[in-house]
Amino acid sequence: MASTAKHIQLAQALPPRLTRFFARYPPAAILPSQGGSSQAPITGESTQEAAPSPFKAHKHPATGKWHDPVFSLRRQADLVKLAQRHGVEDLMPFSVKSSAERLRRREENGLRVKGTGVGERVKGKESERQMKGRLEKRRQAMLEMPQLIQTWKEVSYIIYGTDLEDVGLTISREDMVVGGRSGRNKLRVYQAEREEIVQYSCCVITTPSQVNNITEYNARSVAFMVTYYEILGLPNSRDAARFLTPQLLKAAYRRSLLQHHPDKTPHVSSPKHGSTKASNKQPSSAYTVDQITKAYSIISTPKLREEYDRELALQPQQTGDFGAQQKNGFRTGVEIVDLDDLEFDEKESLWFRSCRCGDDHGFLIREEDLEEAADDGELAAPKSAPPAAKQALILDWFHKSLSAHSFKDLEKALPAVASISGMVVKDYLQALSDEGLIKVEKIGSGNWYWAFVSDAKQGKEKVLHDLQAEETKLKTSLADIKKLIIEETAQRDEDDEMLEDNGMDRQALLEAHERLLKETASLDKELAAYSGSDPTEVLRKNKEIQSMKEDAEQFTDSLECIRSYILDLTNDREQVALVMQSTCGDEYVPETAKTIGKRDRTNRTTYDSWGADTRAYASFPGCNDQQYACRAQEVWKWTASTEA
Repeated sequence: MASTAKHIQLAQALPPRLTRFFARYPPAAILPSQGGSSQAPITGESTQEAAPSPFKAHKHPATGKWHDPVFSLRRQADLVKLAQRHGVEDLMPFSVKSSAERLRRREENGLRVKGTGVGERVKGKESERQMKGRLEKRRQAMLEMPQLIQTWKEVSYIIYGTDLEDVGLTISREDMVVGGRSGRNKLRVYQAEREEIVQYSCCVITTPSQVNNITEYNARSVAFMVTYYEILGLPNSRDAARFLTPQLLKAAYRRSLLQHHPDKTPHVSSPKHGSTKASNKQPSSAYTVDQITKAYSIISTPKLREEYDRELALQPQQTGDFGAQQKNGFRTGVEIVDLDDLEFDEKESLWFRSCRCGDDHGFLIREEDLEEAADDGELAAPKSAPPAAKQALILDWFHKSLSAHSFKDLEKALPAVASISGMVVKDYLQALSDEGLIKVEKIGSGNWYWAFVSDAKQGKEKVLHDLQAEETKLKTSLADIKKLIIEETAQRDEDDEMLEDNGMDRQALLEAHERLLKETASLDKELAAYSGSDPTEVLRKNKEIQSMKEDAEQFTDSLECIRSYILDLTNDREQVALVMQSTCGDEYVPETAKTIGKRDRTNRTTYDSWGADTRAYASFPGCNDQQYACRAQEVWKWTASTEA
């Protein structure tokens, strides 16, 4: 009875809508148990066993026909919310709109926006339905951007007139198509198919006849000059080039020859018949032996190198249109002025001129800059850095955009962001790029700029880590120096105490030490002057003289052997004299009849003393087989001439 009264009280407290629902579909928890036995309360899901749930489709027991739920999903959601508000949701039958079922689906599928799931379509315009696909393509493109940049960097062109076999390009010019826009210099570019360009990393271009430098043109339509320093792998800056010695130049020349030698790099095999496709091997060396030799000859010659450095200093930077990169190309936006046209600040000792960005000191020239450019006779005025506040606004805009932007888009967007002129956008981008705050890459025909907060954070963390490591290193060095100072101070105090005990002065000892050093140096000079009479030195010189004498005698014996051999072959003393003259030079004294007779008499006496057996000469000290053969030959020759 108490339970029934409790249920009646609960029903009276509920709103009429829930009261009617529970009256029509009573929950199993308040139904009397069968057989009068007390059982544990059951949940609303078990009511489906006794009676069909009004929230589910049910099958008629007699006809077998399926009927729709009594309550639609919207009405189920309203009833569940009303029951949840009054704390009786656990008495409701099972529904897909219940809180437990919603929580289960959220744990299983996660929090997702309606219409963006698998197999679902959002209601709305076509652009809204395609939004997810576009975002996925953009994300995939950003992930593939590093590989795309690397691919574009590998694609380049070579100067027209270079033998295609030298670069491993086996396709002919007839198989290529002429492409590219005609510029001021009427540039024509021969292009192959995209896969061939990527495969060979090069193509052929025509350049004006006045271009004598080695020129490369990449597929991003950006031309740049390859200097002789880059061919040899040397630093291109003027300050670093001053320390290039002949030994370093020769080593760089040999290294470049080995690096770009045709035998050291793989060759591209010939394509199949009737096709311009070739194997996927990389092309051969980038620079020929003639180019490397020419670069070395110019860089190793001081006068030619000075002229070449002056030409490099006067050439424009390696950016912009291809026509601007020629030796005598047209320069856009460059104005040549004299110092008299600039304003001079006596206090700061600098010349300045206003810039189109509005800065009065946009261009600054100092006396140090004039001294460095005194040999060139021309100086490009460096621009002052753009305001830091506006740079911060631009950088913050990059961080919020979370995307990469082309230069044309930035020319339109940045003036409104930082209140600057569109003509100075390039200056701000260059300043941010030089400081490493934004990244820039050449993709296609233009530059793309981007900057993310994570990159800036990582850069700051790296700088902070390096500074902390440097600080730790300096602290360690400082502690070691302090320790050495303490030890040296203690040692000096001990020395001072010892000197005081002995009644001596440190200053007097230092003066005595300096005096003794001078006396030692004087004695060393005197000893060097008397070293010629030193017995040890005399003995050493005698040994050297004896060794040199033995070498001279051996050399003389060898010459005599050669002379005898030639005389035996030719039997012409004049020809022998010419050969000996060419061999010995001015030191050779031609033989006369008197010297020949004297030598013959000497030889007669010597040979008579030897006896009949000439092999007795082999027992002489220091005699070898060659000397023995020569001596024996002379004996036989002298004997034959005597008998004749």
